[in-house]
Amino acid sequence: MRRCRVGTLSLGVLLPDPKQLGGNAGWHVNEYQPDSSNGQARFKGTVQWGDGRHRITILNGGEVLVDEI
Repeated sequence: MRRCRVGTLSLGVLLPDPKQLGGNAGWHVNEYQPDSSNGQARFKGTVQWGDGRHRITILNGGEVLVDEI
């Protein structure tokens, strides 16, 4: 994902392993209790620019890289 520094954005990712978050963005990772019975997503990674008014949530459990340019 590429994003310029202008604007307000909050990005959230649900994933089983926080090591799947990468890039130079300032990730914040918290434990997450899923509502579903499969229980695969155990962590939530978030990064925010500005006031985070615009939100994107990624539900895929794969690797996510976010670099600020």
